[in-house]
Amino acid sequence: MGRPPQADGNISVRTVEPMPGYADLITRSCSALLSAFNECRGCGFELSKRTLLENAILTWSDIVLFAVCALGWTVLRQALSAYIFRPLGRWCALQPKDASKMPESVWKLLFYTASWSYSFYLLFFTQYTFFHDPPSAFYDWKRGMAVPTDIAVAYLIQGSFYGHAIYATLHMDAWRKDSAVMLLHHVITLALITFSYAFRYHNVGILVLFLHDVNDIQLEFTKLNVYLKNRAGVYHLLNDLVSNLGCVSFGTTW
Repeated sequence: MGRPPQADGNISVRTVEPMPGYADLITRSCSALLSAFNECRGCGFELSKRTLLENAILTWSDIVLFAVCALGWTVLRQALSAYIFRPLGRWCALQPKDASKMPESVWKLLFYTASWSYSFYLLFFTQYTFFHDPPSAFYDWKRGMAVPTDIAVAYLIQGSFYGHAIYATLHMDAWRKDSAVMLLHHVITLALITFSYAFRYHNVGILVLFLHDVNDIQLEFTKLNVYLKNRAGVYHLLNDLVSNLGCVSFGTTW
């Protein structure tokens, strides 16, 4: 083995700090965060609270409309499941485990198709140019600006649906291994929708909803074909092929 380089007039020796282990990394990170928190004045939680109170605008009428619509989604889903979705599953002679999941996927497929279509209408058939010119979503922004009615309707639809989805995951959907993750997803999504509305970033929010909802359409359509590929004890190749194509399509667009 060669000797380590010696320091002289032309060579500088640099000491390389060894990589910490996971335990050391977590300990030092927490220590640095606590130190920064203790030294912080007028920032952190206080800054977040002040920013929220000074810039976020959410009225009681917004909250009441949200609650009423979330309840409406729940009642509508219960009615459609009882009178259409479950009878349809029995008519298709699905396997019991698939029949219990099918109403949820049909419901979500219908909702996301409708909500994405409305976003498509706003972005391509109105005066908004957010899709073709994304920076225009931030033009003339100001605190407390009025939200156009058509965009406010889109936010009400989406926000109330995710409020319903939190309840539905706990009390209506078939419980799965990833249900806890889905519950967290719904809570975070509702928070993002609420804050973007309250801080008046609704223009870019519509663009984000348009780009994300199309993935949910593909996901639920794919799941439906997974359930439909075995009906009345018979394997259906077409549904299997469609479900595989849907999986590839979802992975590509997502």
